[in-house]
Amino acid sequence: MKNILRIILTAALSIIYATAGAQFYNGHQMDFGQNRVQYSEFEWMYYRYPKFDTYYYQQGKDIAQYTCDRALEIIPEIEKTFSKTLQRRIIFIVYNRLAEYRQSNIGLVTGDKQSNLGGVAKIIDNKILLYYDGDHNKYDTQIREAVAQIVLGTAINGNGIRNKVQSAGTATMPEWYSDGLSYYVARNWDAEIEDILKDGFESRKYRKISYLTGDDAKYAGYSMWYYINRAYGRDAIPGILYLTGVNKNPNLAIKQVLNVKFRQLNKDWVAYYNDKFGIPNGRRIPKDTTPHDNDVIAKYKR
Repeated sequence: MKNILRIILTAALSIIYATAGAQFYNGHQMDFGQNRVQYSEFEWMYYRYPKFDTYYYQQGKDIAQYTCDRALEIIPEIEKTFSKTLQRRIIFIVYNRLAEYRQSNIGLVTGDKQSNLGGVAKIIDNKILLYYDGDHNKYDTQIREAVAQIVLGTAINGNGIRNKVQSAGTATMPEWYSDGLSYYVARNWDAEIEDILKDGFESRKYRKISYLTGDDAKYAGYSMWYYINRAYGRDAIPGILYLTGVNKNPNLAIKQVLNVKFRQLNKDWVAYYNDKFGIPNGRRIPKDTTPHDNDVIAKYKR
């Protein structure tokens, strides 16, 4: 009788354990679509919520719980900003060590081992790979930026993937548009951002935003969305996103919402920051047309 009770108790505890923290993977390799990733032996467990899962392994429980707490706040906030809800569950994968994080995405995002460092979230389809370096503010920015990119993909193309190659029914986003907007909703304006932007405009490398790539595109794009929000009001960004999704053409969406061609918008954006930073020899904005918060110049119709 005691043996039977012991067996029943053991089975019950096993079920409870599996429900509370199910094993996601335990072995040497795990597949992400067609990409096979090499791992050390990890026993993966997860927390499940309506819109996301957070996977972690040994000694990663605390940061996984923190990730869940932040995601519960960040996801609805970004959905509201973009006026769009997620269509797919987000999978957060949290790593304890930088070396393990690097190993997880070699060749999957950039193909460059040296560029896949901690401090920046990596995205594979609907999966967000995170590494905590001890700074909660930077970690929060990682989460916000990655979630924003996935929600942006949903808003533009109906899925969580940013399309880099044009195909039927999808829109190809310039780097300044997608990376800049994701970063804009992820991080508030601060002294570091201001210094980077001031240097970019003083050096005149931000003159033509469409030609920028990498960090230059991200920071210049951040400043463009900041300018659009100030010059055209809070309704402008959701309007541009909506019409980009409809037209699959970012420049056309901008013209329809802001009532200005993109080339002119680029000039106005440069002039605004030349004026803001007091850069000499820049085209200055007349005082009566200087943008102010919530000045809505154009509306859009759904």
